[in-house]
Amino acid sequence: MSDYELLVKRIGLTGLASLVVSLSPVLLLPILTKILTIQDYGIWSLIVVTASFVPMVVLLGLPNSMVRFLAPEKNKDEIREGYYSIALVVLGAGLVSSFILLLFEHSIAADLLGNNRTVALLLPLITFVAAYNNVPQTYFRTFQQAKRYSIVSLLQAALYVILIAAFVVVGLGLAGAAFAYLISLLVIALISTYYVSRDIGVTMPSFSKLKAYLKYGLPFVPSSVSSWALGVSDRYIITFFLSVAWVGYYSPGYQLGWTVSLLATPFTILVPTALYEYYDAHQIAEVKTIIRYSIKYFLAVAVPAAFVFSVLSKPILLVLTTPAIAANGYLITPFTALSSLLFGVWSIIMIVLTFEKRTAIIGTMWILGATLNIGLNLVLVPYFGIIAAALTTVLGYGFVFAVTAIYSVQHMTLDVDFGFVLKSIFASIVVSSFVLVWHASGFLSVSALIVICAAAYTAILFALKGFTASEIRFFSVFLARQR
Repeated sequence: MSDYELLVKRIGLTGLASLVVSLSPVLLLPILTKILTIQDYGIWSLIVVTASFVPMVVLLGLPNSMVRFLAPEKNKDEIREGYYSIALVVLGAGLVSSFILLLFEHSIAADLLGNNRTVALLLPLITFVAAYNNVPQTYFRTFQQAKRYSIVSLLQAALYVILIAAFVVVGLGLAGAAFAYLISLLVIALISTYYVSRDIGVTMPSFSKLKAYLKYGLPFVPSSVSSWALGVSDRYIITFFLSVAWVGYYSPGYQLGWTVSLLATPFTILVPTALYEYYDAHQIAEVKTIIRYSIKYFLAVAVPAAFVFSVLSKPILLVLTTPAIAANGYLITPFTALSSLLFGVWSIIMIVLTFEKRTAIIGTMWILGATLNIGLNLVLVPYFGIIAAALTTVLGYGFVFAVTAIYSVQHMTLDVDFGFVLKSIFASIVVSSFVLVWHASGFLSVSALIVICAAAYTAILFALKGFTASEIRFFSVFLARQR
């Protein structure tokens, strides 16, 4: 099997796992929104975004260093040294951050969590384990262990949905959901650690290369924090100017639109490792080929998804949530679908800037994008509500995408198939027009419509010759070999 075929196989495997993982929060929507009050669901949304913030700081950008420095490494001693240097530093930083959260537990409970002290006490533990889990999972990515990564990801999604649903259904409420979240993270931490230790053993590192890892990784921290601020700081601003209930109305529509970006996950997980290997070997033609096809295949599924989710937002939210949430939040989805489409392409082209370790540029553009987003939110949300928050999200991601594209092209010419992009948009408009006249309602009707749209889009794209004969032949041979 060629390198390209192997890469496609791994992308397909992680793509399936990523799809299931991306759907796990959506699967919980009917339970959380229909059993919890709208205020409690808004608080749950704040718990999730807060738990995603702390690891971004605690990790110190070291997962990026692991991928960049250890991917080409063949010496197991060097891999062991590098991995445990990163793991122990992350654990130490996690303990410090958890202690700080405990110190401010009372204020966090009062200002963000509706005076729920139990949840406020669980939050430091959740963030600590969530931060650590990034380390072994990055190991799987670094060494392209697609099967192992997929198994762990699928198990994590299953535990997340099953445990949280069970705890909420039996009446344990918001605190039960938070405790179930913690249990799912702990199980994944144990399993992931076992896999890594079985591969490379366990050792006490000398931290000999930690300085180089931090020098490369730390510039990613402002980038990560700013990207987080651009994506989810609007929840806090909505809470401050409106109420936590409006976060409950805003989040499901946002979450539905954001699933589009998750279609890029298989590319962002496995493609960077392959690109670094080719780039370090001075095989620039292969680098450009992989980037070109990664963008094309992402857009092939992301563009129609963005269109269909946008026009089907209200029927889908009526199925998954409550009429009040659907009525107040369905207009959020088109904005976040466009934002997530831009972010998905960005996550592929930004790799070009990391080839020469120009990570400071990435951090700067995210800081500027987040500043633009937060500033506009502070001005517009008090007057125009949650629609303003969705609009400023598009403007923020649009700014980051544009600046990244400009700098990436200066470093390496990107051969984007714009003809294919136009064909994909045309096919998406056609199937979206069909959606508008169907008037789907209910689970079966919406599900059938999505399947029909997928089939129609694929047929139109092939009729327009969106894929070349060589691409079709390659995938035909590849699929035949998988039988």
